[in-house]
Amino acid sequence: KRMQGNKDFAVSEDTREIVQASVLAAFVLGAVFALAVQCIYAPAMRVLGVFGEAFKLGRLYTAIRCFGLPFFAVAVTFESAYMGEREVMTPLFGFGLGMLSTIIFQVALIHPSYGGLTSVIGAGTAVSIGQLVAAGFLLVRANKQGFFSISQTVRRSSKNLPKLLRKTKSLLIKSELGNSAFWLFCGSASRMLIYTLCTALATQIGVIPAASNKYALDIYFFVCYLIEPLFTLSTILLPKKVKTNKIEAWWMIRILFYLAIFAAITLSCATSLSISLAGHLNLIEPELLKSVTSVKPYVVASVGASSFALALDGIRVGMGGAKNVGQAQVFNLLLTVALAAWMKLYAPGSESFALNHVWVLMLLFQFLRVCEHVYATVNKYSYLLDENR
Repeated sequence: KRMQGNKDFAVSEDTREIVQASVLAAFVLGAVFALAVQCIYAPAMRVLGVFGEAFKLGRLYTAIRCFGLPFFAVAVTFESAYMGEREVMTPLFGFGLGMLSTIIFQVALIHPSYGGLTSVIGAGTAVSIGQLVAAGFLLVRANKQGFFSISQTVRRSSKNLPKLLRKTKSLLIKSELGNSAFWLFCGSASRMLIYTLCTALATQIGVIPAASNKYALDIYFFVCYLIEPLFTLSTILLPKKVKTNKIEAWWMIRILFYLAIFAAITLSCATSLSISLAGHLNLIEPELLKSVTSVKPYVVASVGASSFALALDGIRVGMGGAKNVGQAQVFNLLLTVALAAWMKLYAPGSESFALNHVWVLMLLFQFLRVCEHVYATVNKYSYLLDENR
């Protein structure tokens, strides 16, 4: 048995085996996805017209980021397992610790005086370390709480890995956890690739735009993380209510929806204030500040749309729509990449591609997420509305 708040409950052997199977599959999936990203990087950048030094720096950054993908997939799987057990604080603390580690290493490893190459290595390393810290913390906690047995997994892997992989496949087919974790990972990976795309495009424009984009993304990541508790709350509260009491579920969805709107507006204001304060307090160089200020409206709007979309992600995942959320974000990724190629190569004025165009792509990706949630709410979950009118 293990403790959750004031409640004492047992983790069955079946649950432990399903979690272990999901974690192993997630690590393998993350590694395969990382290799796939490396394979498609060169052709994708050629389509987007990225060559020369920007291509090399982007390749290096992507390779370092891909190192963290298997660990990120493991962390997302543990998050799904904890959500299934209605445990909120452990995954929040784990990802918070990972984000804090990323910020510390970014401050230590990134500075204009270090040069472009060192800064790119530092940026990728900081994010990968954060993912490794989050996965490591959740792995140790899960082992301690009975969700996962490190010694058992290592022992079985060393004895007969093919047999373990076959059993893993069988358990995942029977379990909903593996399917949910897979699509949550696809959604998160799609967002990561959009951020990587924006970084590569900004790097090609020049040193100042690249540094400005990095600063804007740092603010974006930090502020958007603050919406995570609302996402987690939705995924924990809604599943049972949807099955047992649709009236209460409907009211809970309305409350969470209004909270999402309030949080998105609040975080957008916080982003605007952060950029303004950076200028008033002389925290960044004047030339860099001018560049960041030029994309401030897009950054603020992206934070609002992303925060709102992530909160609605939680509502849809809580209602059993993890697959739809993941599929929609993969589609959004492909559409955004296609638009980026058109803007870079064929659009009128493509030769003057600037940092504001990069953030237009970011905003489009987030806006598509919001639109899909509105569509899904009206069409797929209208039965809840019909029963309570």
